[in-house]
Amino acid sequence: MDASLNEKYKQIKFNHELTELFTDIVVGDPVLRRVLVYISSSIQKKKKSGISHNFYGVTIQEITENVEIERPKRVQKGKRVFYENQLTNIETRAAGRAVEKLSAMSLIYHENVPPYKVLYITHRGLQVISELINRKNKGDEYDG
Repeated sequence: MDASLNEKYKQIKFNHELTELFTDIVVGDPVLRRVLVYISSSIQKKKKSGISHNFYGVTIQEITENVEIERPKRVQKGKRVFYENQLTNIETRAAGRAVEKLSAMSLIYHENVPPYKVLYITHRGLQVISELINRKNKGDEYDG
């Protein structure tokens, strides 16, 4: 969702059932969850540090540098080749796909600031983050 569409629907909030639905979707996809949590936490850190409002957003480049996911990585020991799960940075394509999904779900929006697409979280995204935190505090499955 772009900034103008976000402005038009800025005050729309999810009801409790929709918040739970979107939270379940986000929890079901570890990449989506990590990207959404990173965007939210990064914006919070920038706000607390006193950075100008114009620079609160996050770029896909920042996501690829800071979000790590566990995935199979090829390992060769002698003549044997096998795959083991390793924690590595997310690839740009995977980050882009996650951003597109989150944007389509109206949890984030973007502003085009050439040559970048700057990402921000919406009120609905904050609702989902709040539900993730509630689930974590209750002890439900969630690895932050």
